[in-house]
Amino acid sequence: MDQLRIFISYTKDDQRIARALETLFNGALGPAVHVFRDETSIDYGADIRDEIVDELEQAHVLVALIAGGQPASALSWVGYELGTFQSAWRRRQPKDPSNKSIIGKVVVLCNEEISLGPQTGKRPVKLGIPTNVLSEPDTKENRERFRGEAQSQTELLKLVQDMETLVKDGEHEKFFKERQNGLDVLVTDFKVTAFGELKGRIMHESKPTKHVVIRFSGAAMPGDYLALPDKSTLSFSDQTSLVFGLQQDERNPFRKVEKLPTGVVRYETTWGQFKDAVKGHRYGAYWLDVIEQAVFGARRGGAALDANLVLVADNEQRHRMVVTTVTTFFNNDCEVSLYLIEALRRRDRGDEATSNLLNGITTVCRFRFAFLEFKGEFYYENFRSKIGTPQAKAKELLMELDYLRSEATHAKLEMPGPWKEFMDEQRFTKMMQIWVEVEKELRGACAALLAQPLDAVKAETNINAIVAQLERIDKEVRPFNAELGEAIARKMAIVFGMGVHIQLTRDQAEALVGSITGNQNLIEIAAAIRQSIAEHDAERRSRPRM
Repeated sequence: MDQLRIFISYTKDDQRIARALETLFNGALGPAVHVFRDETSIDYGADIRDEIVDELEQAHVLVALIAGGQPASALSWVGYELGTFQSAWRRRQPKDPSNKSIIGKVVVLCNEEISLGPQTGKRPVKLGIPTNVLSEPDTKENRERFRGEAQSQTELLKLVQDMETLVKDGEHEKFFKERQNGLDVLVTDFKVTAFGELKGRIMHESKPTKHVVIRFSGAAMPGDYLALPDKSTLSFSDQTSLVFGLQQDERNPFRKVEKLPTGVVRYETTWGQFKDAVKGHRYGAYWLDVIEQAVFGARRGGAALDANLVLVADNEQRHRMVVTTVTTFFNNDCEVSLYLIEALRRRDRGDEATSNLLNGITTVCRFRFAFLEFKGEFYYENFRSKIGTPQAKAKELLMELDYLRSEATHAKLEMPGPWKEFMDEQRFTKMMQIWVEVEKELRGACAALLAQPLDAVKAETNINAIVAQLERIDKEVRPFNAELGEAIARKMAIVFGMGVHIQLTRDQAEALVGSITGNQNLIEIAAAIRQSIAEHDAERRSRPRM
């Protein structure tokens, strides 16, 4: 063979490495090779597709450069060029299984195991650049060490040697005798160039978010109240299920799914299996409600951020739930893409007792705002209002109960110990007993109201049950809520301002305390003032004398 025609096919990401590869072939084979690379081989004004097709039909070998190891799409230029070359060779001569030459073949040049889509399963030629070397510091010593390693025998060197064997005995024999550099040096120079380019590539990419894709049948959810069908699929990105306290390497409920060409590993389960897996968790019902609200809220109004959709993870970390994409298919299937973004949670500073005070007053106030204020939608006299359907209100109530539970857990309100100084232990225990009973009855009535199908009589029965428990909150829980809130507020007044120390002298404070009689609230305030005075005196006595 007098001249070997090589067509270099590559993606834009590998453009610089393709230039170095062209230099390698020209330097190794000289006039005995015709290298086609679109950037240098197509004249300005020429028809790109016609030029490429003409060259592919004449080429002896196609080198598909996939340096980074990522396969190209069959619809890309690389896929088009590969298919055109193979089609042309099938027309030129039948396939010969005994052919050991590279003539008529696609040679995939890559640095990883992943090959080019249709060529998967066929042996590629590897660049031989260890990925662990790419992450080493770019020092003179490391570059010299890599060059030494690159001079060893490699698959790439063997490929160029095979090309040389095809043409060195032809009319260009003089070039090979006078060639200044050996093939090992030329291949090493190319590998050093490729090394420098790959070193600037992305080694690993991670996102501070967790991703879930939910796909369901829209036809399975008629009516105003919507619930995800149990057959709906949930696809979790790596480690996302840990938000829900579930390991993704469990056989049940997850199955591992790896989708080419990206090679991204995901774990898939059904909505029914997911519900069974989290139903025993303290936040299980809350998670299910939040996910359904996000999915159907987005389906009605398009992808949007709902600032109220906060999901508390298994480790108590709060996440914003954001819907980014809603895709509807012709078969009426719907796919919703959810991202769980970790919300900023500042570290508590200062005295732990002060942080507990703040968490406690936040929870007590949230409870009051939700259930005890006359204009609240969950105040017992307002639940029957015509604003919204009873089913929608029941779903909102369940979410409020779950979110309140997460706040109470964070504030340690489930343990009486930290709150002994604010409320008698027996009264605290009584308050929690009443609330546990009320919460259980509310959850049961809400779940029954949401059950499908439900006739008007049963619906009214469940609405009555909900209202009865909301009224019980007003009558039985309100006094405890007020007592605990006032006690915490008094403590916070002392902690925040030390106002009695600043505004009053000690004698003035004693006189004020002495004047307070007969009023229970004022007596309690007086006790707090006395305590403040005692703390002030103790602090003063502990100061070192100058």
